[in-house]
Amino acid sequence: MTGTGVLGLEGMNDIYDVVIECTRLFESLMERKIPDLRGDTRDRGVVLRRRTEEMGRSFNLWVDYTGALAADVSRSLDTRLYDHGDIKEMVIELLQMLARNLEYRTS
Repeated sequence: MTGTGVLGLEGMNDIYDVVIECTRLFESLMERKIPDLRGDTRDRGVVLRRRTEEMGRSFNLWVDYTGALAADVSRSLDTRLYDHGDIKEMVIELLQMLARNLEYRTS
């Protein structure tokens, strides 16, 4: 990905790569065991787990709907946004923001 908004061949899988990272981070959060706590602290952990699961499902729906991980390269979101660098950059920035927040949650 270039910072100029002009995408070259090196930017052909930018969205794909960040989506893979977000998916990995969601999976990492889901693998975490809820600590064996009592009372309100345990309840907050359960609520947080449910919210994370809901966000993960919503993210997966978005991925499927947009074709962000489409096996057919001609249908991938990266390919479809190739000539729309400004929109592609915005999508990448939003995905990177999500990845940073998920990374924060996993640390």
